Amino acid sequence: MGFDYNKFTKAELVSFLNKYGDDFKYITKPYLIILEEKMKNIMNEIYKINDNNEKLLERLKIQPDKTTEIYLEIMANNKRWNLLYQEHDKLSEIA
Repeated sequence: MGFDYNKFTKAELVSFLNKYGDDFKYITKPYLIILEEKMKNIMNEIYKINDNNEKLLERLKIQPDKTTEIYLEIMANNKRWNLLYQEHDKLSEIA
């Protein structure tokens, strides 16, 4: 089975080699290790967006006069969340 390393940025590949380059005694293929790390990073971004949305909802309770501004921020976060989730879903199909 061939792996398409083009799914990763050069920075992700260099980071992998810096972390694991000296030790290639893996049972798991390096491709899958990089893929897992990329998926973890995406999930961390999703968690940050969730936390930010929770803070915005709390702020909305405190500042009801800023409803429109806060709503726009939440909508932007939701759009970013959807894109990240779609990317994570695509990567999980590969794994």
